[in-house]
Amino acid sequence: MRYTLFLAAALVAAGAVADATTPRLPESFSYTIYINGERAGRSESHVTYAEDAISIESKTWVELGQGTLEVTCHTEADPRTFRVRRMSVRGGNPTAILECTAEVSGDTVFTTQVVGDRETHRAQRAPEGVAIVIEDYDMTHQVLLARALAQSDAPTQQFGLAFASTGALLASRAGFVSEASVESATQEAICRRLVVEVTSGAPFMSYYDPERGMPVYVAFPTVFTEAFLDGFYGDEPVSRIHPQE
Repeated sequence: MRYTLFLAAALVAAGAVADATTPRLPESFSYTIYINGERAGRSESHVTYAEDAISIESKTWVELGQGTLEVTCHTEADPRTFRVRRMSVRGGNPTAILECTAEVSGDTVFTTQVVGDRETHRAQRAPEGVAIVIEDYDMTHQVLLARALAQSDAPTQQFGLAFASTGALLASRAGFVSEASVESATQEAICRRLVVEVTSGAPFMSYYDPERGMPVYVAFPTVFTEAFLDGFYGDEPVSRIHPQE
């Protein structure tokens, strides 16, 4: 039986910062997405390391009430900070195809969205001077987000969370609030629980495994959406989470 999880009311201090032994991302990884307890989609990522960049090609599909969302994404991230430098996204559903880009330069995020013959450009300064770019349902960016935040031992961090497909830039804060033993049917990992609070948006969380350098489980409780790392859970996710004292 999969557990339904709830966010903590406040952020508290976390464990030690990730160090230089944090592993490289694997060449490929995937997550299975569940909505309302039912299998709804999948997010697949393929990783290439260069001397000065991590390049990730990803493909995501999710069955939603209005049809199937299919998105492909190219992401380039800094190999030291794991923050996204630039991203391009294409996809949508059969009746609405979106192309969009996001690029971070200093404390400013530049985004472009193209729908049909309409093109929108934005340049926005990130809160606290730090921008982290993500895209809905693409687990690539949840992995990079957790990696980026794990570089600091601060109990909470503040930044702007940018969404390439909408151009939204939302003030956010996050912290690793506790540790827990996470079990699948065949494996166990000691994970750090990351909680992200988003101004004018829904909070979400993940269980980050420092040995793998990526979350094994990601949850968006307000929309009843969960994502399970396939390499940890296998074909039929069964999760048991035991908070550590």
